[in-house]
Amino acid sequence: MFVDIMKKKTLEGTKLAPKDREIKANIPELTYNGKPQPVDPYLTMTNNEGGLIVEYRKKGDNLFTNNVPINAGTYEYVAKLKSTDEWLETSAHGAVSYTHL
Repeated sequence: MFVDIMKKKTLEGTKLAPKDREIKANIPELTYNGKPQPVDPYLTMTNNEGGLIVEYRKKGDNLFTNNVPINAGTYEYVAKLKSTDEWLETSAHGAVSYTHL
């Protein structure tokens, strides 16, 4: 009998432990253009299983939202990948500046 080991993640009732993963950011200073400029294109990650969620807040504000900044200024972000059966949850955070020309 053939068993596809890529699809079957348990063996005799034993579940494999979730693996670590990471998110890395390499975000340049961005130029304000009045349009949303998400940080997603500047993030690299082990994989995006579980779904990538990025939230922002203007530096000094309290609440993060999923609204991508459209105004000039410095913003803080948090990027999160939810856990799955195979992968652990992970996150990365930092700041990004949108400057006038």
